[in-house]
Amino acid sequence: MKQENPAPNGRAFRIAISPLSWTNDVLEDLGGETTLEQCLEESAKAGYDGVELGRKFPREPDVLGPILERYRLSLASGWYSGFLAERDVASELKEVESHAHLLRALGSRVMVYGECGAMAPGAALDVPISTRRILSADEMSAYAQRLTEFSAQLEGAYELKLAYHHHLMMVAETFDEISTLFDHTGPSVGLLLDTGHTVAGRFDYR
Repeated sequence: MKQENPAPNGRAFRIAISPLSWTNDVLEDLGGETTLEQCLEESAKAGYDGVELGRKFPREPDVLGPILERYRLSLASGWYSGFLAERDVASELKEVESHAHLLRALGSRVMVYGECGAMAPGAALDVPISTRRILSADEMSAYAQRLTEFSAQLEGAYELKLAYHHHLMMVAETFDEISTLFDHTGPSVGLLLDTGHTVAGRFDYR
């Protein structure tokens, strides 16, 4: 949540946290009993300036906005499950509309993008990581071009920067895959460095 002007806390940046620390978005039993109010209250008490979207967050700006204001928290971003590995930019822009409108309406400047289109069909927790789809060099280049166009149009339409989330079981898991992808993307595509996934992907991010 970096910003040009100093934040109210006197720093040149603000720090946000993911609600995954309270409620898992995939494993619903993990934190299933934890309320949104508990997540936000504890985030604020811990000193965070903002939070990312989670599965217990309302998706209507006029509903979520007042809730965040109550705890003096900003909406840092929100994960978007993309399918640019298998569909065109125009289709992706149509799919992202409501999510992008929500982020923009609540003051977010970044959208986290995770590629779900390259996951193994019906991928579940008991599916071996080795079964994931691996893109060829030509497929990766074409994918990077679509990602670049999508991110540029996203910024133009919603003033949202795209932060690409490399992830296990997805198209960019290893260091070589991430490097190759960013060798072919334009400057509109940013990187969200997930240190947990780098360790699981067996490379040193430092």
